[in-house]
Amino acid sequence: MELKDIWNDLCYRINCKNQNVPERGFQIITESLFEKLGWSISRHEIITQKAIPVGASGNIKPDIVISDNEKKLFVIELKKPNISMSGRNSEQLFSYMRLLRLNFGILIGETLQAYYEVSIDDEFPRKIIEIHFNQDSEDGINFIKLLSRNEYSPDDIESYCKQRIELEAENEKSRQYIDDLCSEKGARIIINLLKEKLSTNFSQNITESIINSININISRIRTGISIPQSDSDGNGSYHTPPKKPKDKTKYLLNGHPVGGKGALVRAVVRLYIEQNPNTTFEELADKFPHELNKTKFGMFNTYDKAIKINANEAASRYNINEPVKLINGGKIAICTQWHPGNIAGFIRRAEELGFNIVAQKRFKPC
Repeated sequence: MELKDIWNDLCYRINCKNQNVPERGFQIITESLFEKLGWSISRHEIITQKAIPVGASGNIKPDIVISDNEKKLFVIELKKPNISMSGRNSEQLFSYMRLLRLNFGILIGETLQAYYEVSIDDEFPRKIIEIHFNQDSEDGINFIKLLSRNEYSPDDIESYCKQRIELEAENEKSRQYIDDLCSEKGARIIINLLKEKLSTNFSQNITESIINSININISRIRTGISIPQSDSDGNGSYHTPPKKPKDKTKYLLNGHPVGGKGALVRAVVRLYIEQNPNTTFEELADKFPHELNKTKFGMFNTYDKAIKINANEAASRYNINEPVKLINGGKIAICTQWHPGNIAGFIRRAEELGFNIVAQKRFKPC
């Protein structure tokens, strides 16, 4: 059976047929996956819910441990796909990893998550990748290839995990650098570079005069922003092309109109909490990662912090007039910074969680 077919079969079983499968049934589905990848239950390579002695008087019973010649390779923790995963599930996996002295573990539920412990000095193992159960997923197919019996290599797993960690570190550094450039610090950097350039052609007084005559603002590129172009007569002057119509898209959520982008985000988060009333702030952040917003303000913030941030910003960054209540009585404020460049990612995530969203395109002339 081809790896693509194995992955797609797993996606079908999880998404279509077994949303209400009992825990034992989901256990069997996962065992079947690893059998298709070449591991054997009869050779004791797939160890399922077996009590494993730990220490002098204790034992643990992980859902699945994959081993080779009695050497444990990695551990798997399962969570029924129709139940939202939380930090408690990953903490259980981390516990098994450390008790079994394994630096690689997998959490399978509504998504597939892989964790790797770089050093025992780390507080927790690091999430290497999270894969949604989508048909033909390149990440999914490549990942199960690493786990197949014929391809499996601890060195390859280590290399894969470290590459993912390095990539995320580079991405984080890039995000931080962009944030710095879009702040006052970035303007100072550009001014210093400009001073250095001007000083090669002008005196210090003229250089200072030029710098004091301009204002520099740096912002992220957003969809629909035009770059000035030279006049067609080639005289060197510049003009800004006509502005594009402003996107005033309205949305339907599960068949009901909710309004524009910000209203859609608030409605989805509210409905998710209604459907999952025990959700905590941390669990909500797991379901709706702050990276979806693509700004330094994230998806949402605690109500008190949102008020302070709004007070220090030139414009309101959080909707404090329509807070969302959590089970513990706390309140959160949803970020207001939504535009065509980031709302699409939020909609994809909401649809993955089962929400039906329909856009009704409207444009407002400038």
